[in-house]
Amino acid sequence: MGDWFTTSLNALQWMPHGYCLQWQSGLVATLVVADGVTAASYFSIPFTLWFFARKRPDVSHRWLLVLFGLFVMACGTTHVFDVINVWRASYVADAGARVLTALLSLTTAIVLWRSMPMALKAPSARQLEASNQKLRESYQYARSLIEASLDPLVTIGADGRILDVNEATEQATGCGRERLIGSDFSDYFTEPQRARAGYQEAYANGRVIDFPLAIRHASGAVTPVLYNASVYRDEAGRVAGVFAAARDISGLQRAEERLELANRELEAFSYSVAHDLRAPLRGIDGWSLALMEDYREQLDATAQGYIDLVRAETQRMGGLIDDLLLLSRVTRQELRYESLDLSELARTVADRLLQAQPSRQIECTIQVGVLAEGDARLLEIALTNLLENAFKFTRPRPVARIAFGCEETRQAGALRRVYFVRDNGVGFDMAHADKLGDPFHRLHKASEFPGTGIGLATVQRIVRRHRGRLWAEAVPDRGATLYFTLGAEA
Repeated sequence: MGDWFTTSLNALQWMPHGYCLQWQSGLVATLVVADGVTAASYFSIPFTLWFFARKRPDVSHRWLLVLFGLFVMACGTTHVFDVINVWRASYVADAGARVLTALLSLTTAIVLWRSMPMALKAPSARQLEASNQKLRESYQYARSLIEASLDPLVTIGADGRILDVNEATEQATGCGRERLIGSDFSDYFTEPQRARAGYQEAYANGRVIDFPLAIRHASGAVTPVLYNASVYRDEAGRVAGVFAAARDISGLQRAEERLELANRELEAFSYSVAHDLRAPLRGIDGWSLALMEDYREQLDATAQGYIDLVRAETQRMGGLIDDLLLLSRVTRQELRYESLDLSELARTVADRLLQAQPSRQIECTIQVGVLAEGDARLLEIALTNLLENAFKFTRPRPVARIAFGCEETRQAGALRRVYFVRDNGVGFDMAHADKLGDPFHRLHKASEFPGTGIGLATVQRIVRRHRGRLWAEAVPDRGATLYFTLGAEA
């Protein structure tokens, strides 16, 4: 090995290449300059590849660049030896460089050939342009959707800084897009700490719903809003930030204020009805009774009948006032949700109605274990009205059959509870079912079944306040079933 190395450096035993060229200066200079420029060009290519790889760290298969750079360096080295061999015959070292170049050339060729399927899968310039065009169109479409929203929309990064906004956000804050993007999301609210807490809650839990905040405009004006936000993720599934939308509730607050004022006025009216109207009714009923008691013998049967009618209508008017006041209360009363055993409530109401009608034969079936979430007082009123109707409309039956229970069904994977009161009474024509729950609307004549027409309207209000709905199924002379749902079970 040592002898070969010594021999490779000993160039005196061979003739330099210049002798082959007969030392013609023009030819020697041409070959030397050409090989020198070629070698310099070859050596510059690896540095160009290195500069490219440094500026583009996202480029994959970087080892291909390294391999190609080594191959080019080896090629440049052979041209350096071509220049040296003009004056000094370093043919052994030149041969070694050429063997190394051959090995690197063969390796590069094999690797490139094996990489050919991957290269063929790479999109062409036309395909890339088409793909970029689709991306631009998709961006414009998404941008149009965002800008079409009348609500302020904002994208917030993981650090709490704004990444994107729509025009509604600019209008709500009084700040331009350039100022908003990159700034802290919480800086545009009257309570920055609370705004930051809402963002952090969305980031931690995945979403936040109806988070109350107030946007401060650059002019100093304040807009109350409800924020709804959810996280968005990158391709790896990591949370990248939060997308938030604000809903201006100024109009809602004004409507609530008007509603509160209307409720106060309604409460005052209810007080007037309860006290101012009842007093004359009590007077009419009382003086009519006194007239009957004191002057019965002086009145013929027709006159006594008239007085009885006056008293009956007065008492009916009193009952109507009571029902209207009840309807008003169930509409305004604050809901107090709790876990309820509707079976127990229904049983209490049914027992009270059974005791009031001991002469009737009534089979009343109450399903055990019917549970719900709601306001106990209001749901007791609803069950009272429903069961009273069932008792009333089964009066013509020798044996009345009344049932309360619950049916459970599964829709879209969610459990749905439907409560019902069923009877075998006179039923009604379903053509009038759309009027169910309308105040003062009656499905039967008052002469046949007394009532004010307020009962089902009261039930309707109570069910709606529990975010449920009320409906019926009936057949004339074959009975009826009243169904209702409560809350999310609707």
